[in-house]
Amino acid sequence: PRLAASEPAFDAVWDAVVTRTPVTFLYERADGARAQRVVEPWRVVSWHGRWYLVGYDRDRSDQRLFRLSRVVGDVEPAGSPMEFDVPDDADVREIAASLFPAPPTSDAVVRVRKGRGLGLRRRAFTQEPGEEGWDVITVPYGSVGELASDIASYGPDAVAVSPPELRAEVRDRLLRVLEVSTR
Repeated sequence: PRLAASEPAFDAVWDAVVTRTPVTFLYERADGARAQRVVEPWRVVSWHGRWYLVGYDRDRSDQRLFRLSRVVGDVEPAGSPMEFDVPDDADVREIAASLFPAPPTSDAVVRVRKGRGLGLRRRAFTQEPGEEGWDVITVPYGSVGELASDIASYGPDAVAVSPPELRAEVRDRLLRVLEVSTR
């Protein structure tokens, strides 16, 4: 049997996992920001019809999950074969499960400035014009904390409207950022 995927990065990433070769690639986050990544690829997993790389991000010094469809351009070697070992205590399935967002169980209403909040807009299942310069979107979510962090990351370009506990979480996150930045 042959394993196949539509993502152009799949074959190079798969080979790197098999040979334990660090790789580098340009990665586009959900919000559209791009950054070069250097990763020790541990495993490739499929989740809800999409392929992901689980590995150790050398620049961020942490385990990360990368959606292969967001890899831009070529995946290049960033070291030699057999350069690293997957840690014995790394339960890759558990890591992958913990890095995936919680499945949606509720909906949130969010105001997003026109032309901004691309990552939120991609997840929204409704989008309507709001007050001048704003759209109102409905976003499914499974974790108030995860969505609050996402909304807060857009600063003044996204505002949680409901539910109230989401508004409070976003407010708390923004206040913490303000507190840290004024020290």
